Amino acid sequence: MIPMLPRLFTYGSLLSLLVLVAPGCADVPVRKNDGNIGMPIFHRSGEPVYLTEMERSQPQSALTIEEKRFAWRLIDYETEDFKGQLIFAGEETQAPDLSYPLETEGWHDVFVGMFNTAWRPYQDQQVRAKLSDDRTFSNLFLPKPTALPWGVPEDDTARGSRIQEVYFKTADLSGQSLTFQQPCQLVVPEDQEFGNICEKVWIAYIKLVPLSQEEIQALQADREQTVTKRLFGYNDSWGVAWGRSSPATAEFVQSHLEPYRHTDFKRIYWDGVHGDVCNYFTKIGRTWSRKHYDLADYVRAGDRLLVETWTEYQEKGIDPFQVAADYAHEVGLEFHANYRLGWGPFYWPPPFQGFNQGGFWEEHPEWRCVHRDGTPGTAMSFAFPGVRSYMLSIVAEMTNYPIDGVAILYNRQPPYVDYEAPLVEGFKAEYGEDPRHLEERDVRWLSHRSKAATLFMRELRDTLKKAEADQGRSKPYEISAWVFGSLEENLYYGLDVRTWVEEGLVDTIIPYSSAEKLFSWQMAWENAADVKQWTTLTRDTSTTLALNVMPRNLAVRDYRRKAQALYQSGVEHLAFWDTVIWSSASSLALRRLGHKDEISAWIKAGEVPEQLPFSRLRRLGDWDLSFFPE
Repeated sequence: MIPMLPRLFTYGSLLSLLVLVAPGCADVPVRKNDGNIGMPIFHRSGEPVYLTEMERSQPQSALTIEEKRFAWRLIDYETEDFKGQLIFAGEETQAPDLSYPLETEGWHDVFVGMFNTAWRPYQDQQVRAKLSDDRTFSNLFLPKPTALPWGVPEDDTARGSRIQEVYFKTADLSGQSLTFQQPCQLVVPEDQEFGNICEKVWIAYIKLVPLSQEEIQALQADREQTVTKRLFGYNDSWGVAWGRSSPATAEFVQSHLEPYRHTDFKRIYWDGVHGDVCNYFTKIGRTWSRKHYDLADYVRAGDRLLVETWTEYQEKGIDPFQVAADYAHEVGLEFHANYRLGWGPFYWPPPFQGFNQGGFWEEHPEWRCVHRDGTPGTAMSFAFPGVRSYMLSIVAEMTNYPIDGVAILYNRQPPYVDYEAPLVEGFKAEYGEDPRHLEERDVRWLSHRSKAATLFMRELRDTLKKAEADQGRSKPYEISAWVFGSLEENLYYGLDVRTWVEEGLVDTIIPYSSAEKLFSWQMAWENAADVKQWTTLTRDTSTTLALNVMPRNLAVRDYRRKAQALYQSGVEHLAFWDTVIWSSASSLALRRLGHKDEISAWIKAGEVPEQLPFSRLRRLGDWDLSFFPE
């Protein structure tokens, strides 16, 4: 244990402050928080220790005081209350991993002091971090201070640049060091000197807050309980390759799941396939490797890097889907494999037509949707047995992995059926009328053509039951469906969700948003009637309901208000499309959004703001920041 000497300081005329001094620590005033509402990390009883001398980091050869690539630059700094040496890495630095010896014992909350550059415009900041005992890095994210132009807060003239604390994790730090990694996008070949773009990183200090024995027991009890695990996350799995923000490694795949550890998330929905392009080593479909995509020109650089990274995964024998499934279970998540249909099943629109080449869509024009006027559509239709059987073969192949269920992403996206000959002729035989001459929302026609997707859902259940029998599996595979926000809209697009629930064809139903046409940027579920139709539909059935919370990235207050309102309406589970588990100012609150009582108490207490501390930066090197540049 590092010896610590407590001293008492006065801050202003009213606030008492506690300061600790230790080797490698500076005198840092800290406000005591006497409240007990909200997340536990804001209300610890222990006195924090600040490690501000980042020059103690190892290896020493990775540190420099001059402009130098592949090294972290040391820069003296001074705030209103303390001084130290921070580490900095620029956009082209490509700094090596750097470790700080914590030299402490026992359980602590760990925070990192970061800031959004010393000049305007302010930018988001991120860095990867891991303890010695961690399997993988976690991403620490500091958003720019505001959404105002250049990220400049209204009080910036008075306060200027500020070092903001970012929470990392709570852990037993005995014998551990903390390692930082600069995120870089690997755009160019290894032998090219410049071209890769990295995140600018400023790290001023590490803060450690010790936990009392009572706090440790409460933490461990909270981690062991499962009552609050009512949240469902989603990952399109592109992040493990698109943009090439890391070499193709199992550790990088795992880093996308590590943030869910010790949270209220129960399951992760992970894309296994997009149309016929599989995110695993397939023998049926295509993959994102050069074997199937070697285009002369890619629409986005990230698309090219996706192909390059996936090719590297295959060359190394690293199956990202296998790695993700295994690690999800290690983290404590159920792992559900998604079937993402595409921009219309199997179709890539302009300017991405190159992705259609050599695929199922290109090979089977006879199975595509047909518009009301008889012109060919672009999406593959569920009306054709060949389309359904191909999809089911992909599903059966995914059951060779340790998945807990399969989800069909109907929210990505229609059409699934239109006016194809089998549907039109079937309707004529049943009703003696041509549906092309009816009003397009004729309920008879909508109900008739929805039978195609319902048949697929029945076939899906049969396919999974066969896999269960073949594997001797005791626990059934779960079927989930991400759908539109109302029963009426679902039926219009060919999805008879009511029948699915009544027949037990779906175990979890996830309405994407109450906004029409899957609009992602409107606050969802504001109308009680929109929620009630789903709670009524699923009440006293075997189907679990999880409403998807949209838009993607809400403020802490809005997340908690929305969760509280939905819980009070009878919704037990919440889903989060493109889950902002680390890339948001609200990520910390999001991870505990299953704690109903905690949210309720916070709202009842007046929605007390929970803000991690910041320090005003006054000097950087010999630069006096009181003279602030534009």
